[in-house]
Amino acid sequence: MKGINMTVDISALFEGLRLGLLKFLTKEQPLPKDAAKQLKHKADRLNLRIASSGKPLDLQALADDAEDLAILALYLALMLRGYQNVQHQETRAAETATKH
Repeated sequence: MKGINMTVDISALFEGLRLGLLKFLTKEQPLPKDAAKQLKHKADRLNLRIASSGKPLDLQALADDAEDLAILALYLALMLRGYQNVQHQETRAAETATKH
């Protein structure tokens, strides 16, 4: 899309991602390892669909897939940050326990 100017409503995009993440969280979530595999699979599939030459692109479907990919990535980041926080709290608790 070289030479094309686009205007995108970022607030609408973020609101869509927020709502998509909340909807995703109402379902049974995968374990981080499985989420990472799903993320790779979805990214590979999206890449193949974009790279398919000679075919008109279904931009709505590609945008939906990209949003699904972003939602899964946000979920994985939240899970990993949560695990990191728990690990940090456990380390702090162990340090405190050894000081007393």
